[in-house]
Amino acid sequence: MITKTYADSVVKDIVQWVENSLTSTLLVEEIAEKSGYSRWHFQRIFKHATGIALGEYVRARRLTCAAVELKLTTKTVLEIALHYGFESQQTFTRSFKNKFHLPPGRYRKQIAWDLSALCPPLLLEHEENFTNVN
Repeated sequence: MITKTYADSVVKDIVQWVENSLTSTLLVEEIAEKSGYSRWHFQRIFKHATGIALGEYVRARRLTCAAVELKLTTKTVLEIALHYGFESQQTFTRSFKNKFHLPPGRYRKQIAWDLSALCPPLLLEHEENFTNVN
């Protein structure tokens, strides 16, 4: 039987790995394989431990990092989209608009910076319990 502490430890390791791999190709199958669990089982463990689905977390973190780069750099939207693993600027723009309710170009030009839709990295509240700081 797998203990909660062990499962939380695996989730913690995977979150750290995902955070270090946001600009790489990250497939849910690959992440689950790295965890040592089946895709189905790891997705359940991850959601239970963090409160967010694995695929949703990866997508939200990539879009958050992209939003920060849009505001703080002069990189083109296409450069940022490709850097974070989106297949095209159109795919990135569609996902970005769904998350932030603005296309990337308008988001960049806004004077005010609404941080409410950003997804910060998951943090440990206690040694073995995750919380989503969202």
